[in-house]
Amino acid sequence: MYGHFYSVPYHLMREVIEARISDQTIELYHQNNRVASTIAPPAVSTVRCSRS
Repeated sequence: MYGHFYSVPYHLMREVIEARISDQTIELYHQNNRVASTIAPPAVSTVRCSRS
């Protein structure tokens, strides 16, 4: 995920989001509800999170 950005619904801005990463997918959850998912880019090995 390093160098990549993933979108979530606007109303979740500044909320805590959990990323569940597998070899094939990246899924984003808010309070155990999946709010977004995408196909993982090749060689996902590092997670970088930022706070605004």
